Amino acid sequence: MPSTLAGLLVAIYLLIPGYCYYVVRRRTVPTRPLSTAVEGANLVVVAMLANAASLALYGLAQAVPFVRDHSPSIVQILRETESYLLESNSRLAYVGTWAAVLLSVSSGLAVAIAYRAWPKNLLAKLFGKALSPRSGSTTQVGDRFGVGSHDALDRTREIGTYVPSGRLPM
Repeated sequence: MPSTLAGLLVAIYLLIPGYCYYVVRRRTVPTRPLSTAVEGANLVVVAMLANAASLALYGLAQAVPFVRDHSPSIVQILRETESYLLESNSRLAYVGTWAAVLLSVSSGLAVAIAYRAWPKNLLAKLFGKALSPRSGSTTQVGDRFGVGSHDALDRTREIGTYVPSGRLPM
């Protein structure tokens, strides 16, 4: 646990994207009750991933000369935090604005993760045939129970339906 107010604020800042994920996910996806430890672990992992992704995007943006000239120096912030930030009030506001932008980006990434806002076949596109189904290997659940029978339709509906509570719809 952080021992200073600044440490506490940094910890809260780093966990905000995970909290955004948690709130959106709880409101949009029905899930079974999870323990506090699992919920906390999900929050921390998503926050770490979103923050790492936003820092990677910041690093890529540093390749653009205009952005590099108008963004704070991470190296100076890490080496000489107090002297760099408190050099002037405008520098503090400048770094605070960049921090708010990075927080917005990482929170937006966390919300996108919560909504699963990417193409459904993205993994197949990224990894090719390794994750895509083999050609000619189709599964027809209804064939196992006698195609055309009333029992086959009921069994297909039962197998294909996921209900978080464990009970099948009637």
